[in-house]
Amino acid sequence: MDFLPADLNKYKELLLQTFKAFALFCNGNDIHFYAAGGTMIGAVRHHGFIPWDDDVDVYMKRPDFDRFISCRNQLCGTAYEIIDPSNEGYYCAMAKFSHRNSTIWEFQSIPFVLGAYIDIFVLDYEDGPYDMVVQQRMNYSKKVDFFYVCSNSYPFKKICQQLIRGHLKMCLWYISQRLFMKSIHQFLVKSILRHSSKEQGEWLVAYTGTSGDKDIFRAEWFSDSVSFPFEDTCVDVPVGYDEFLTAMYGDYMTLPPIEQQSSHHALFYYNINRRLTKDEIDKLQIEG
Repeated sequence: MDFLPADLNKYKELLLQTFKAFALFCNGNDIHFYAAGGTMIGAVRHHGFIPWDDDVDVYMKRPDFDRFISCRNQLCGTAYEIIDPSNEGYYCAMAKFSHRNSTIWEFQSIPFVLGAYIDIFVLDYEDGPYDMVVQQRMNYSKKVDFFYVCSNSYPFKKICQQLIRGHLKMCLWYISQRLFMKSIHQFLVKSILRHSSKEQGEWLVAYTGTSGDKDIFRAEWFSDSVSFPFEDTCVDVPVGYDEFLTAMYGDYMTLPPIEQQSSHHALFYYNINRRLTKDEIDKLQIEG
């Protein structure tokens, strides 16, 4: 499902509020971040959200991210929280800064509920030939994919359906996934919480990114930052933003075709005004 047209603007207002709270939290703890992906395009091209976009993505270099996670207890009793793979049931490799008083349930098969959120992608320094760094990034992405698969909760009804259809291999996979999901998940959490010991290098790699070998950047692009307006606030982008966006998207200043101007995020259920539990949402679904 997508946001209802009347709700999309309200959600963007909530998301902007969450982003401002995130920036205030980071500034108060000497944590630096950069706009990432579509948020960077939005800042440079629109000075705000891309009109059809409904998320905020940021990058943090590893030392800043470690400080970010270490400060999470400061958010106790506030309207916000930090979520990362160490949270039970969470299914993403990246961390999120989430609003406690709203509801987002993305995938029906993964019963994890959070609020309006900011995605935080870590940048790790790497050295060596580009092809070697690409291979490291690809090997890591396999762990991330497996982590996501192990977060799915396949009901026994689906297992029986596969058995009836004669899909024995798929049936056995679903059964083993249910039996061993927790132990596999715990192993993968340790594996994907990657920490590079390098303090500098030729490359910066967003290992938790979603763009494959395009998640490998020249470190010099992030040697400094410049500020751009973003709605009624500002956001830093890397000083090499033009090289970054050209490498990632090509002619980023030209709008895509109208048929591509839509959000690409999953959304099973949402409530902008309050946080609901999975059981409360299930009850609402049953009641129609």
